[in-house]
Amino acid sequence: MRINATTKEDWGSHELKLHFSFVEYPSSTANNDKWIIDAHIDYCFVQQWIAPSNFQVEFVIGQKSSFVEWGPSQAPCSYGAAYTTKLLYKNDVYDFSTPAMPSFITQDTRSPFWTIFTNSTADIGWYVIEVTATLDVFNYLGDLNTGNDPDHTPAFLNTWLNDGAGTKIYGTENVPSDFLYKHSFNITVGIIEVNTTSITEDNNAPFLMPKPEKTHKLIAGQAWQYQLGVINDFEGDNVVASVQLRNAEGIIQFDADTLTLWIDEGATNE
Repeated sequence: MRINATTKEDWGSHELKLHFSFVEYPSSTANNDKWIIDAHIDYCFVQQWIAPSNFQVEFVIGQKSSFVEWGPSQAPCSYGAAYTTKLLYKNDVYDFSTPAMPSFITQDTRSPFWTIFTNSTADIGWYVIEVTATLDVFNYLGDLNTGNDPDHTPAFLNTWLNDGAGTKIYGTENVPSDFLYKHSFNITVGIIEVNTTSITEDNNAPFLMPKPEKTHKLIAGQAWQYQLGVINDFEGDNVVASVQLRNAEGIIQFDADTLTLWIDEGATNE
């Protein structure tokens, strides 16, 4: 028999009856019986919840989104965790007024990773960001008033949450000193100005959707207009379009804002 408890609803005592019988045994003799098994499922007690060392990442404006991942260490349990962030310093200046995460960083609050992306030179600088990871087991401590804590009655996580008289003395508002559930560390993020390398080696070329038609047949003297499509760029929307009209200069007009080519009526009479 194997027990695999994965949710807080599994906690507690479970009485199991194990029935067994002999095969090919004379029916005149007792050939079956049952055992009563009391299986008590407790919560895993975290003995290690270790933060990664502080580290630094750099992002060059114009590059593709950068994926930043870190590896926390937990033993012997496997609880999930919630990740929160706070801006500590920008360019070596402690930031009291805006501790929120910079907008160019996207945090997955349930996983240990970020994505970084920006096309704005206003974001250039160095940022020190504190990451705090809180294990879900903290939320299971419950209230000191067990009447407000119906999901965890009697107090879970072993009897050491209670005093000798059985009164619950520890909970989310009074955490045991040796209870491991939270750690913090710093990530330094450098946003660096765009350079030639980032443009030529790391970027995808912008492209038009839908793909423009290559050939257009026109009637002399008549007006004509064609919209080239929409510029798509994996690195952002900061793209400037231009057209080389060559020998069509003076006949074909181009609007860079709408990406539209057109010929005025009468412009091709000759």
